[in-house]
Amino acid sequence: MLLSQHVRRAGITQLVEYQLPKLKVAGSSPVARSIPHDFMRRTLPSIIRLAALVSIAAVLACSSAPPSPRSQLDRAVQSFIDGDFTTAVKELEAVIAASDDPVMEREAYAYLGRAHMALGETDLAVDAFNRGIKLGDRGPCMAYLEILKQQIEGKPSGLHMSDVLTRGQLAGAIARMFLGGVSTDPEGPSPITQVERQGWLPAMPDGKDHANEPVTYAALYVVASRILHDSGAANQADHVMPGGYRAAASKTDPVSGTEGLAILERVRSLTTKQ
Repeated sequence: MLLSQHVRRAGITQLVEYQLPKLKVAGSSPVARSIPHDFMRRTLPSIIRLAALVSIAAVLACSSAPPSPRSQLDRAVQSFIDGDFTTAVKELEAVIAASDDPVMEREAYAYLGRAHMALGETDLAVDAFNRGIKLGDRGPCMAYLEILKQQIEGKPSGLHMSDVLTRGQLAGAIARMFLGGVSTDPEGPSPITQVERQGWLPAMPDGKDHANEPVTYAALYVVASRILHDSGAANQADHVMPGGYRAAASKTDPVSGTEGLAILERVRSLTTKQ
């Protein structure tokens, strides 16, 4: 009934009922002259409605088909880029469970590990990267696992899992995550100097590194804002540090290593868009 109403609104039935009888069948072909007007007027609307029903059924069948693993992965990556890491984790886990493509699984594990890093879930991040490596990943999973190992082992040039994040640790993590690595030249610049030259880490008034000085939330907010500004995402700072500058400035305790890592990974997700 509803479909019939739509067909009538479209004017199709009116065409059949009012226009067909006006056609001059006498001058038509023998085949056309053999078809009674009353038959056409009664039958053609039914044919049109049947065709419409078939079309609707085909559309519904297509819309009810499950999304492909690739489209699911693309949606999960978009959630990651948007900073919705909790949703990204759920979607990536669903992709991995449904996929039988090792290449796609490796990509999903790389993003899954990064999402766990952004949430400060280091153990889960390590597990995801290891699973990606077992599937043959020698790119992102290997690189991020190395960063995490340096943090966990407490290497001076890395951001390790400590209660207090220092300027030296922060600079080392930024150099690795955003500048391609720490200089291996003994005569080269320190990580702090590397990051200061980028204009991201504010220099101290006395010109010294102050590598062991704790990093406050307000200071980390400034660093994150500068990195985002240089990548064209200056308005995203409040997404990586909820509450914005006022909330960061109100926290007097220093940032922990775990939280510093999570914040930097959120910044990276916004700057790379990958």
